[in-house]
Amino acid sequence: MNRISDYFLRIAILAGLVGMGMGLTMAIRQDFSLAPAHAHLNLLGWVSMALYGLFYRVFPEATQGLLPKIHFFLAVPALVVMVPGIALINSGNDLGEPLAGIGSIGMIAGFIVFGIIALRATSAQKGEAAAPVQRRISVPAP
Repeated sequence: MNRISDYFLRIAILAGLVGMGMGLTMAIRQDFSLAPAHAHLNLLGWVSMALYGLFYRVFPEATQGLLPKIHFFLAVPALVVMVPGIALINSGNDLGEPLAGIGSIGMIAGFIVFGIIALRATSAQKGEAAAPVQRRISVPAP
């Protein structure tokens, strides 16, 4: 079984925890200079990665093949490079620009790959209208 959904969800949780920790630290210190990095980490790390993971959970057939792996290995390293790049920009470090730029390009490339995957997974076959799909969400018994 392909576990890309699990990997995206785990990265999302980690990004959310780090992003919230950044927010709390900024609030305690009353220094909001890293707010852009914090916002990007929460939005692209927590939210986007969680949505990717949930998409792959709802459409498990979309996890097959090479494209989902390319998506993962573009999106996650891009996040890891971009957020520190943004933080460095706000700290006045010249190294931040190229890191944020490389990370942004990787993030966009990953989203393009995801778009192809999502369109394939959700498109109707042979020109027919897509039939509504009923998916069961299993909830463990208490």
